[in-house]
Amino acid sequence: PIPFHVKSAEGHTAVAGTTGSGKTRLFELTTSQIIHSGAVLLSIDPKNDREWEDRHEWECKRAGRKFIKLLMARPEESVIMNPLESWNQASEIPSRIASLVESEDFRPFAFEHVSNITSGMLNLDMKPTLHRINEYIRDGVGGLLEANLERQFAQIGKTDWEAEVLGLMSQNKRGADPLTRTGAMWGLYQRLERSSRNDAIDNLGATFMHPREHYSKVIANLKPILSMLSQGETGMML
Repeated sequence: PIPFHVKSAEGHTAVAGTTGSGKTRLFELTTSQIIHSGAVLLSIDPKNDREWEDRHEWECKRAGRKFIKLLMARPEESVIMNPLESWNQASEIPSRIASLVESEDFRPFAFEHVSNITSGMLNLDMKPTLHRINEYIRDGVGGLLEANLERQFAQIGKTDWEAEVLGLMSQNKRGADPLTRTGAMWGLYQRLERSSRNDAIDNLGATFMHPREHYSKVIANLKPILSMLSQGETGMML
């Protein structure tokens, strides 16, 4: 036997051996030492060795520690991880998402619209998630804008806003492009004094009013990325 302590493996350590020579047993022993030492252990196993996984879980139970696994092969057993959970500044959220857009030409547009959506969600005390952001990118921000406007009208004491919105819709109900409820609420909001307005709503409104054809083009690179990350097996874990 060769004495081996986990501290001897600081830095990069390569372990080589033929099949059955004891490589996995060595990994089990060293990782068990780390678990019982109280240090954080992060194991990445491309082979998805169930026996090694079970040993990790057993040693965590023995040590009274929490065992967490992110496992794409078995999403029903995997922990759910929100990659947007921790941040110091709200701009970090659109930065993380926009960085996934391959085209540098469209990356600023992705950042802008995700930032506007994120600001609108935070203004309502909503937790930003990939699922929610994907829904607003895919289906539009009208519902989110309405919710923000309703809160803003209430906060400034504008109790007659619904009647005014109905009036605006009635005035513009004819023609090829009649005014929607969201459009009327946005129009009413724009008539407010600057002191009664809100930067988050202004930005969200800019996304709402962005020409549809151009909007579809600038987010074309973003939609499949968000769809992939928020649907299917991957979406179950994020």
